[in-house]
Amino acid sequence: MSNAGDNNLISSHRRFIRKLDDENFYTQLANTAGLSVVFFTSQGCASCRRWQELFREFLTCYADVQIFAVDAQTSMALTRAYEVFHLPSLFLFIDGQYHRPLQPHASVASLRAAIDDARMLRAEDEP
Repeated sequence: MSNAGDNNLISSHRRFIRKLDDENFYTQLANTAGLSVVFFTSQGCASCRRWQELFREFLTCYADVQIFAVDAQTSMALTRAYEVFHLPSLFLFIDGQYHRPLQPHASVASLRAAIDDARMLRAEDEP
């Protein structure tokens, strides 16, 4: 796992969780085709650390999903905009457009099932 000062949080077989913040969030997602999971996290969150490990495994299994992380403590505008009240919080984007929140159990299979189920549902309005 990379340290917090790196540009990427997790590297797995040349795939990364890319950091997003208040400045690059919308531009980066708009330029990302396919399925993306946005993960709101913070350094002090034990559950978030568990999810980071899970994403490492997930990235080795599923090449069709991009993972992005937002530090909820430093990107307060996004945290408020997405009404993040607990960490971690996950949201699905499809072709750069908000689709809906995800609430899987902390396992690779549960995350994959939540993504697959959510993409079959109608998109929700962005918070």
